[in-house]
This record gives sequence, C-alpha cells and structure tokens, in this order.
Amino acid sequence: MSETAPAERIFRVLAIDGGGIRGIYPAAWLAAAENRVGSIGAYFDLVCGTSTGGIIALALGLGIPASTVLELYKSRGAAIFRRRRWTFGGLLGPIYGSEILGQALHEAFGERLLGESRNRLCIPAVDLATGKPKVYKTNHDPEFHVDKDLPAWKVALATSAAPVFFPAFEMCGSDALADGGLWANNPSLVGVVEARRLGFDLSDVRVLSVSTGEARARMSPRAARRGGYLQYAPKALLRKLACLGLKGARTTDLFSLLISLQSQTVDNQMRQIGVGAYTRVTTDFGPEEYPLDGYREALELEARATQSTQEELTAVCKEYLYAPAQAWHERDTTAVGFTACGAATRAGCSSSGAQGR
Repeated sequence: MSETAPAERIFRVLAIDGGGIRGIYPAAWLAAAENRVGSIGAYFDLVCGTSTGGIIALALGLGIPASTVLELYKSRGAAIFRRRRWTFGGLLGPIYGSEILGQALHEAFGERLLGESRNRLCIPAVDLATGKPKVYKTNHDPEFHVDKDLPAWKVALATSAAPVFFPAFEMCGSDALADGGLWANNPSLVGVVEARRLGFDLSDVRVLSVSTGEARARMSPRAARRGGYLQYAPKALLRKLACLGLKGARTTDLFSLLISLQSQTVDNQMRQIGVGAYTRVTTDFGPEEYPLDGYREALELEARATQSTQEELTAVCKEYLYAPAQAWHERDTTAVGFTACGAATRAGCSSSGAQGR
C-alpha cells in the first residue's frame, strides 16, 4: 500500500455506471443534487466511471457541473446516435461514428489533462489489441505516472467505445480501446479495490453508486433456445432485416446483456463484502425498453432522476455529502462545508484519504 491512511479512516467513492445515452439519468440525478449541495465531486475522495459514467466522472473531476454533461447529452445525443447506413445495422462496421461524440467531448473538456482532475479518478476501458482490461488513473500514486498527461476527452472516448456501436479508439498508435463496460460497467468494485490499495479497510469505505437504470436484458424462450447470432444482434440490424421481411423472435443484443448482468452482479457483491456504506441510486425500467442508443426514450429519464433526487438526497447527504473531501493533491487539511446538508462548518476533511505524492 503506497499511501498512509489518516487517523479518521473514511474514504468516499462515487461510482457511475455505463449505459450509453441512458447516462441522462445519472447526469440529471447529480445535476439536481448539485443544485442543493454544490459541486458533487468535491465530496468524494475517488470518482470511478465507466463509459457514459466515465464521461461524467471526468467532467466532475475537472470541475465541470453535471448539468453541463446533461445538456451535452440532450443537445447532441440525436446527432451522436445517427446511424451510418452503410454498416447495415452493425453487420459491416460500427453502427455510429465517433466524430460527433469526440467533437462534443473536446469542446467540453478542451485540452485539459487527466492529471488535472481535482478528484482521484479510475476510468475502466479495454484494450482489444492485447485482450486486457485497462483502468485510466490520475497520478495519485507514484506508480501512476503514465496516464496523467492524456487529454481527458480522449480518455472519455476510450471508455465509451462500445463494440458494434462505436469504433475502437486509438490512443497511442498501437492500441484499440473499447468500452470499459465489457468488464466493469458498474465500477463500484474498482473503487473499493483502489481504496484498499491506498490503505483503507473495507469498513472505512463508503460507496455511492449511481446507475443508468435497471434495464434487465431479456429474451424470449424461443430466441434463447435458438441462440444464434441474430438472437444476440443489435436492434439496428434487426430493423434492417425487418425491412427485408425477415422477422424473428424477440431478442436482446449481446453487449446490453453483458453490461446488465455485470452491473447486477457487482451490485449484489457490494451488498455482501462489508464496506462501511453502500447506496445504489437507480430506477427500474420494468417491461419498458430504454436501449443504449435510444435517444428519444432516454429523454424521459431526466424527470425520473429529478424525482429520485428529491426523494433520496437527504439520506445521501447524511452518509456522503456531510463535508467536502480533500483534493488528493492538496496539503491543506481544512475545507469549508456547504450548507445544503446542514449548517456550514469548517472541519478537518474526515474523508481525505492519503496524500498524493
């Protein structure tokens, strides 16, 4: 363990799920919370985010309000998820190009680097060229010196390059980076492991996990028994086939199934491993469908998220937002508390974690 934990051993983690344009839900939830308590990122020692959650995590670390990300999704979502016709629904290439998303992220983040984040960050991705998982990290540990000079907008593109939906992203010339949701769609455990590395016991760790909604991917029994490629193909391809008169049983795309199962599994594991506190902010879609690329459907999630914030924020404040955390690269051990969760106080940062080196 490379850092020494403080005497008051509390380490707060914000973990944000992946889920495509359904990122409107966590962005709206966090934006509504920020209306009450100020910058959400200021209250956490570590922020982890995967895919769309990685975009939000990077924004918070750079001091960009969640409302800015929400507006980006609402204003640019339709253009980002505009299908390329020649791909034939993902059969001949990625359904969407990454140019518009990249432009939007570049405009939002500018040339700011990962290492400029106020928060410690962990952003999962996958390098398809090596077949290995990858976690982009701020340089909050002496061993973490490679990623700090990477442009934040490029890290955002890497973590959100969902296979079939978007092309793999090339960061350094020999890699092929893809969506971290392939292995860590719910990055809560990534945050717990990082906290342990920094010297905190499980009982020291508090994790606020914000999902993109519980969209349990389901298949009809007939489709599951047949189980060929078309039964797991993205909906864009099935629509193309339907236009040709080829219709089959109700299916689910494989990527959506994988990330749904991964998020559910980690949620269950987090409830069992004995962390100091774990809160899952989510909404259950039930039989309704909110696909990863369903821009029109996802617009409805803003109202759901705002209502959820009103119902849950008081409890969240008591457990996680009682006082600002200390920025990992700061040496000052005091911080001015915000008033939304109680009277303003000037207190030692109880959840500061160990100092960056």
